[in-house]
Amino acid sequence: MTLTYNVHEYCFVQVVLYDMLGNSVRNVYSGYSNQGLKSLSLGTEALSNGHYVCRVRVGENVAYINIVVSR
Repeated sequence: MTLTYNVHEYCFVQVVLYDMLGNSVRNVYSGYSNQGLKSLSLGTEALSNGHYVCRVRVGENVAYINIVVSR
């Protein structure tokens, strides 16, 4: 799975995957990013089947994305 997001100005970006119990299972990206459209592989191919939440922080904005891994 690929996540695409937009960074409006140079800021801190963090993308973390959590299981449904709130445990962090993968820190996908954590660092400062320049302005522009960005894409990241979430690495879901290595996860077990189940439900996950992806927390995306771009500067002060935070979004949560529900993900279902099923093969």
